[in-house]
Amino acid sequence: MVRPVVGAVVTLAALVSACAPIAGPVVVEALVPDASARGGTKLDDVTLTSVTDLAAGKGSLFDVRGGLKVNITDLNAISEDDFEEMIARVRGDNGNDVNACMDFDGTRYVACDYETLFYFSMFANFESAFARAVDFGDESDATQRKGVVGLFASVQYSEFFPVTLLSTDNAAYAPPVDGWLALRTAFQDGVPFAMHRGVISHEFGHRLFFHNVFRAVDGGFEVWRADSTQTELTKDEVREQMLLKGTDEGLADVFSMSALVDKDSINTAFEDAGDAFAAEAPRRDVEGAFARAATYDNLRELTLDAKLLQSCGLTGSEFQTSFNFYCVGTVLAAALWEASDSDADILASDMEPAIVRALPRVGEQLVNGAAFDVDLFLEPLAQELAPGVRRGALCEAATRRFSSLVDAGRIPSCL
Repeated sequence: MVRPVVGAVVTLAALVSACAPIAGPVVVEALVPDASARGGTKLDDVTLTSVTDLAAGKGSLFDVRGGLKVNITDLNAISEDDFEEMIARVRGDNGNDVNACMDFDGTRYVACDYETLFYFSMFANFESAFARAVDFGDESDATQRKGVVGLFASVQYSEFFPVTLLSTDNAAYAPPVDGWLALRTAFQDGVPFAMHRGVISHEFGHRLFFHNVFRAVDGGFEVWRADSTQTELTKDEVREQMLLKGTDEGLADVFSMSALVDKDSINTAFEDAGDAFAAEAPRRDVEGAFARAATYDNLRELTLDAKLLQSCGLTGSEFQTSFNFYCVGTVLAAALWEASDSDADILASDMEPAIVRALPRVGEQLVNGAAFDVDLFLEPLAQELAPGVRRGALCEAATRRFSSLVDAGRIPSCL
């Protein structure tokens, strides 16, 4: 939770907020993207437009709640409750209002402690992600439903067994709360993940995927519910889950790249975060050594170079529980990058809007009983791209990266 204003110093913001909420548009100082700066960010002025009470963390698109304790492992809430009931139970007490410490210098609000700078930067990042998703044509609840962000949240086992499972060094979208968890920094260096717009855009991409695939289609939530609560899985079911998670991760990276119009939107955050995290950067780089060499088939067949394969956790069974599904995500992201002529402007203008339009078709196939494989996304995407240059480029990339799926006729638009 953001700490309260204490002592004898009473800021102008505190005085104003005692009378009336500070609502947008309002200018704050926050960390913003800057590809030339270390860590990809710099301090600058940002105009927040959706905020309805700056001091308390409230907005029209989402609320920021301090100290949110999420009962993320409450499988009963997921398996028994409807969508709204699940969210209410998993969010627990819903945290508390932010109590921002800030000064007004005549033109902008400036944080007077780290927690408030964290909050300002995070708010700006989420506001940007919402706006970019609308730019790309999203009309689902990903952008139309009010969200929640848990500032310095923690994940606990359950309300009745409040053992903390996760509380630091991450930012994440959690479908059971239909919101994001922005955790404290403990071990990472550089810019905290929730203050990095590339990371927050990636996490927004997960909400885009969840709502378009599992909630925009009748019966989709029931498919997600069954998948999320099933504990005894066959090998085929494990494989489907690994590939679905990998697709979700790859598309979240692509959304981040598109939102920032920067292929390195994710890499910079990991590179700057230090030894425990920096190793992730080269594997997520869509032009890195891993992305250049890896394909769906050499991961499946374990024929990728051993040093590159090692990071994917494959130990003899294709796409099973030991598999690092982010590896398939990188293969997919690299394919979509290549299909955009390795041009961030084309990725944002042509590819990302087509992805948004294609996602509900994935949900329709799952509701109709299809077993998930990446072709369930690639074929609808190909259909959303007009015949010609861009569809042709996608099919060329799919043939390189997913050759067995193309050869089997599972992406008919590429035959």
